[in-house]
Amino acid sequence: MSPSIGQPPRRGSVAKAGGLTKLECAPCSRHGMTLLEVVIALALFFAAMSAIAEILRMGSDSSVKAQLRAEASRLGESKLNEVVAGILPLTPVQSQPFDGDRQWTWTLSVEDDTDVTLKRLLLTVNHLNAAGKSDHEVKFARLLRDPAIFQQSGDKSSTLDTIESVLP
Repeated sequence: MSPSIGQPPRRGSVAKAGGLTKLECAPCSRHGMTLLEVVIALALFFAAMSAIAEILRMGSDSSVKAQLRAEASRLGESKLNEVVAGILPLTPVQSQPFDGDRQWTWTLSVEDDTDVTLKRLLLTVNHLNAAGKSDHEVKFARLLRDPAIFQQSGDKSSTLDTIESVLP
């Protein structure tokens, strides 16, 4: 059974060319993917998944940092307001935990400013991780009138003396 002239040989048929026989295949359509294509597709998939996982991790870290920053701001402003209002003394404090949360500590330093009537308050708020080490720190600075100087000036003159000096 030799193939007809003008028709391609069937699969597995033998054709003679120059007296030699060779096995020829009819053109067949490809069904499926090769192993190399699967490996390349998997490599691309895992590279994309790795990039997406890194983006998610960075977003999560940023979210945690923003929450810590907001909590530190709330705690720090509250503590500074207590000092300004006179609830806490105007003295330096080292690493004191906050009343409601032991993971947060605060440190206050009080310095004289170039103007003798002002005090510079420097408050540092730290968040402690599970190991007890600081993993987030926020610093605040505020100028405050020296209460001792204004108290002394208030003792020297009374309201009555001020009114009498204004009126003839």
